[in-house]
Amino acid sequence: MLRQSRQMLGLLVSLAASGSVLAQPPVALPLQQIMLNMGKANETAVRKEAMRETNLKVWPLFSSNPPKTPFFRNFEGHFIPRLDTTQLAIFSDDGCNVLVDDVTPGKKQDAIKNPVHNMLSRGQHLPALSQSFHVLQLRDSQGAKLNWKQGHIYRIRVSYSNIWHTDRKDVDGCTLFAYEGGGRLLPHGLNLGN
Repeated sequence: MLRQSRQMLGLLVSLAASGSVLAQPPVALPLQQIMLNMGKANETAVRKEAMRETNLKVWPLFSSNPPKTPFFRNFEGHFIPRLDTTQLAIFSDDGCNVLVDDVTPGKKQDAIKNPVHNMLSRGQHLPALSQSFHVLQLRDSQGAKLNWKQGHIYRIRVSYSNIWHTDRKDVDGCTLFAYEGGGRLLPHGLNLGN
């Protein structure tokens, strides 16, 4: 039995490492569950908060009663940057994918190259938690950098995966930070026709 469990775990880790698609829950949870708006805070302050969270919590928190691995959760919502200087970053010691689409009605929409962040099922960065913080840089189809635009509406989809849980010190989850101006989330389930 133990040998079969190890073989199954080895197969799952191999599938994850190869980028094979594993089943994910179809329903996306509200982005509000994982987003922390830090307003005008700069990247240094946000990184410190992310490191502090490793000792307190990561949204959502799964470490006290970890689900069976592999474990997947999807989050989705609409975000409006407060300033053109706004930045977003994802923090997780497990793998995440982030997709972003400009869905602003009545304005010229940026065609954003997706995924903006592509680390689903890549496993942990532990013990180097500094590698778990990733600024989400928007790019167009040619690879040129794009800025978040004040007043635009962006649909953000985060796919979170946890393929490995070590022990009670392992904090599983992900947090999406908005900073350098921050922004706001629209109510979950709002239909913008996209």
